Amino acid sequence: MIVPVQAVLFSRLVTVFSYTGKKLEERGNFWALMFVILALATLFAYASIGYFWTSVAFIMSRVHRGAYFGAMITQDIAYFDIPENSSGSLTGRLSSDPQALHDLIQGNLGLIIVVIVNLTSSIILSLVVGWKLALVVSTPFRNCE
Repeated sequence: MIVPVQAVLFSRLVTVFSYTGKKLEERGNFWALMFVILALATLFAYASIGYFWTSVAFIMSRVHRGAYFGAMITQDIAYFDIPENSSGSLTGRLSSDPQALHDLIQGNLGLIIVVIVNLTSSIILSLVVGWKLALVVSTPFRNCE
């Protein structure tokens, strides 16, 4: 929810410029503090997302590598006689395939969840803050004849 909250904070910040003197300084400091708090929340959110998805990726990669190796060594002898199943080729696949799964989980799934949460929270926040405008914008366009 970082982007929609930042938009709301910025819209409230703009009103500060109508003040003068001490009131301007007080309100400016308050909204600057709100942006610092938002920055710290952003740091915490992205750090926890990165830690969680990295941990999940390592666990899934380890499980996949073990299952991959187990399936590989239980093959018939004729499987290893095929030229593309040489020991070097199988070792390379045992190294690269779980790494590809790790990269997929660590980078892409976290990003997809961030996008979904951001989209959902933006819609909810728009309905809460400006529900009349949000309802007009979210209604489907009809063909006027």
